[in-house]
Amino acid sequence: YKARHAQWNSDFDNARKKRKRHPIQIDSASVELYSQFIAECKQQNITLVMVYSPEYIEGQNYVLNRDEIMAVYTSIAQKHAIPFLDYSNDSLCFDKAYFYNASHLNALGSELFTKTLAHDIQALFLSKNCEKNIKTYE
Repeated sequence: YKARHAQWNSDFDNARKKRKRHPIQIDSASVELYSQFIAECKQQNITLVMVYSPEYIEGQNYVLNRDEIMAVYTSIAQKHAIPFLDYSNDSLCFDKAYFYNASHLNALGSELFTKTLAHDIQALFLSKNCEKNIKTYE
């Protein structure tokens, strides 16, 4: 990870000039490989959490089939019974000040998001501490 100390750039505006909305093709082979990877991790008792990072709201709206894509992630998480932390509606998503383009947080946004994510992961593991026998440190 390398923080980008950048402000909003013209990438997204340039993309919207070319096309109002953009469909993303879902690669079924990649989805299958991801599922296999998750299964292998679970076989080795590796604890997993799926995370969908904040994405600027206009960027979310730009993707024509976003609901379909999010359904794929949700389905994978459910299939493998792993937590899925979706930050699509986090307050960061509604302010360009935290992004340098529609998909990437800048240094300020990533710092704020990292704190939120760390808190949420800690809370998730603390709630499962007894059943998973996870050690926690204060």
